[in-house]
Amino acid sequence: MGIAAIVLAVLGGCGGVYQLGTVVLQDVLIDVMERSAPSGEGDQGAARRRSRDIQLRSLEVARAYRVPTVVTQIGNVVSSFVLLLAAILLFLWHPNAIVVLLVALGLSAFIDLANGALGVVVGLETIEALGEVARTGDQAQSQQLGAVGAATGSLGICWTVGWCLVKLGFYAGAAAYLRRGVVRALFS
Repeated sequence: MGIAAIVLAVLGGCGGVYQLGTVVLQDVLIDVMERSAPSGEGDQGAARRRSRDIQLRSLEVARAYRVPTVVTQIGNVVSSFVLLLAAILLFLWHPNAIVVLLVALGLSAFIDLANGALGVVVGLETIEALGEVARTGDQAQSQQLGAVGAATGSLGICWTVGWCLVKLGFYAGAAAYLRRGVVRALFS
């Protein structure tokens, strides 16, 4: 259990730091993209413009959710740190390890639910925004682009929900296991 908690803590901490870095760089990316004019004539130039428009719209959606993203990712980093601390206490057979781990599991579950809900909302809005961009070109390309955008967005939402459920399952199983009298006695 301690090893799984360490793995989840490291993954959560790294993911939180990555997301916070992404939020910081959003304005820089948008500025660079808006200043870069797609070059090329005909179909190639149109494809580059559309690609840039898609990336800009994706970043605009993400920018709209900047504050909730920062809040959930700071919570993610904090809960990951507490989860890591709890795992270390477990390995040391510290008498308070179970209490700290139960607090860490509850905090992590709350943050993961908030982060998962935010991911689904952002994913759905991104699919909608990409659909709008897709409808601006010729009909055949628009249908393809819209289908690809919807498929990748749906896969992203499925991954977000699936990973959240896996982690919640671990948290619930770990909490149930740690609440058993036999396990508690080991840490007395």
